[in-house]
Order: sequence, then C-alpha cells, then structure tokens
Amino acid sequence: MGAAATIMTNSPEHARFWLGPIVRTLTAAWDSDYRCAFQEDDDEGITGINLSKDLPVVVANALMGHITAFGPPNRLFSAGAKEGRRYYRPAFGKVFQHFCIHPGGPRVLYEVQRGLGLSDRDMEASHMTLHRFGNMASSSLLYELDYIQAKRWMNKGDRLCMISFSPGIECSSVMWECVKPTADTDSGPWAGCIHRYPVQLPKIVKRA
Repeated sequence: MGAAATIMTNSPEHARFWLGPIVRTLTAAWDSDYRCAFQEDDDEGITGINLSKDLPVVVANALMGHITAFGPPNRLFSAGAKEGRRYYRPAFGKVFQHFCIHPGGPRVLYEVQRGLGLSDRDMEASHMTLHRFGNMASSSLLYELDYIQAKRWMNKGDRLCMISFSPGIECSSVMWECVKPTADTDSGPWAGCIHRYPVQLPKIVKRA
C-alpha cells in the first residue's frame, strides 16, 4: 500500500510496463513470525516497534515458502536450511533481468540474496536505495526501479521482479514487463548523483 503513489494506466500509448502476476503470502500463524516485528510499550510506557534479532532469518524462511507460489516453472532444487528439508529455488536469473527487493536492512537483503541465489548486480538497486534513502516501506521499490532506469539498464522486454515485506510476516511479489523504456533518465530521485553509485558498503559478517 505504501507504493500506491505509482500511476497506472489502461492506455497502451502511455504505458511503460505491463503488470504481471501478483502474489501475497502471510505467515502470521507461526508465533515466531507473528512476534518478530511487534508494536508494544517499553518499561517506560513508550510505544514502539520491537524487532526480533531473528527477523532477517524469519523473513528469509517466509520468502522460501512464498516463492513456491510465485516462482516460475523452471526449478532448481537445493537443500533446505532446517531439519534436512528440501525446497526448490526457481531459476530467477533466467526469468527476470532486474530485481527490486524491500530494503528492510543490510542483513535482510543479505539473507534474501543468499536464499534466492541472486548476484551482487541483482541486489545493487536495493542496497544503494537503502544507503541513500533508508527503509521507506514498500515505496522504496519505486526508488529502486528509478535507480535501474537511471543506470540505463532497462530495455524493452525486460522483466522486473519486486518483492516487499511487512510485519506478519507478509511477503508480496509482483512482476512487471517493460514495454517502453523511459527516455528521461536524468530526472527523479537519482538526478545529479547516479554517477556516484554504486558505493562501497561494509561487508555483512555471517553469524555463527
């Protein structure tokens, strides 16, 4: 809902993207997921959001179940992370050319990259948006899309995968196909600074 500022049209003359499948997965039935991002009062009675230290892993596990519904037919099987389970990982690199991942934090992005087998280039728009603007909820994905366009990476026929997260845990995904690349890559939130990106970011240290 935070990305509702984007304008949609039914005009073939003005449309730049074709809207593909939309999938939403909610894992609130699991106590660990339901409590990993929770609004509550602290010892002084101040209301805030309590984020569990396990949030990145919870998000990654929720995403693995989500892509079962969203993933393309071409499947790559790999061993699961818990109790010897096995899950499939869709060959996203063969289906999508670009990715916009909700920048919930560096470790969240790391876990998503590891879980989906994405490259550093796939994750660049997400990391750079988090670096410059922070986490702006699902509207962050539009800034990531603008980064891709400002870099002149988007071509006609390219497919874009957007994935967002919210407390619950909820995963939402949408596919876009480019029908008309933008000719104006010198405006928007990255105007005047896109040449400075990407920047070097601290490496994520894997927890034992």
